Formats: sequence, structure tokens, C-alpha cells
Amino acid sequence: MAKAAISADSILRALNWRYATKSFDTSRTVSSEDLNTILEAVRLAPTSYGFQPFHVTVVSDPVTKAKLRKAAYEQEQITSASHILVFSARPNIRDRASNLFSTLRRNGAPEEIVAKLEKFSKITNLIRTVTFSRTSWAAKQAYVALGIASLTAAELGIDGCPMEGFDPGKFARILRLGDDLRPAVLFAVGYRSASDKVRPKYRLPLQQLVTWHDVTAS
Repeated sequence: MAKAAISADSILRALNWRYATKSFDTSRTVSSEDLNTILEAVRLAPTSYGFQPFHVTVVSDPVTKAKLRKAAYEQEQITSASHILVFSARPNIRDRASNLFSTLRRNGAPEEIVAKLEKFSKITNLIRTVTFSRTSWAAKQAYVALGIASLTAAELGIDGCPMEGFDPGKFARILRLGDDLRPAVLFAVGYRSASDKVRPKYRLPLQQLVTWHDVTAS
């Protein structure tokens, strides 16, 4: 068995260190290298059948962030963070699926694998005839990627804050996203300010959160 690239202690230390930062140090900026590492982690995040039915818009421009803050009920993180990652659901996967199938074939993927994916794609488009259902499915994939981004940032010593509480329609108009993208969740990244309060974590004990269903014991 291959040795894990990251130790268990490193992962848990990063997760215990991180918190939902409410106020960022406006004098510090996340480097392009670190930001690209977070975005690459998002790209590599698992999604349903690898369709990646979402898009990430990276915002660092102060003027745009100020507009977004008004559409996010004046949440301070929007303007104090170094960058805002806007995760948007992409409900229509037809074009994305076609590109995926072409790429897989060019890279020599077994035809039976591609055929299964094509079948799933057709079923998905038939079942999800209601726009809300397709959007909900796509948004769930974005949340998975957000979790990967949060852990990656913490491993790099970069603070972050997953955020909801914003007007998706206004965000879409400000960012000119078009009809095919629907903002679902945000991730503010940067470095905590000295004035921000690091509060203790309140989490359920593992025995209350997890149930082990051992069929051999029944």
C-alpha cells in the first residue's frame, strides 16, 4: 500500500487550526502560487461521474468586491478577504458531458467506460427535467469541491470562510455570469486580522455524530 502523502496529524492539525474567519487582514494577499494550488485542488475534487457541473469565478478587484458586498448583506469578509471564490452551479451538463466524452476517447479510455458515462448523461438529462432539481444536483457537487478547497487552504496556512447569505441573482449580474451559471456558495480566502476573534470549536463528540452499522454483529 502506498504511503499517504499527508499525515493524519497534519490533516487534523490543519482542521483544528482553521475556523470561519470573519475579518481578514486587508494588507495581506494570497500569492498566485497558493491560490493556484487551492484552485487545482478544486479541479481535482470528486464529482458525480467526473462531470464537474460547476464553475469558479475568482474575484480580487476591490470595486467588484464592494458591489458583491452589497449583494451579500454587507458581510465584511467580501471586501476584507484577499480573494472571493464564487462557486456557481452549471445545471446543463450536456455540453460539458460531450467535451468530457471526446477528451476521454482522445486519451484512450476504454469504450465501455465512455459508453456507461454517456448512458448516465442521457438518464440524468431525462430525470432532471425540473430546473431546480438540476441546479440542486450541480450545487451539491460545488459544495464537495468547496470542502476540498477549505482543507487545502488550511494545509497552506491560509484562512478561509465558506459563505452563503447572498443574492445569487445580483451576484450573477455583477459578475456577468450568463444564464447557464447560478451562484451557489462562496469561499473567502486570505489571512485573519489581529482583531478577529478565534472562537473555540464546538463539535459533537464522535460517538454522537457517527453510528457504526456492523451487520456482522446482528
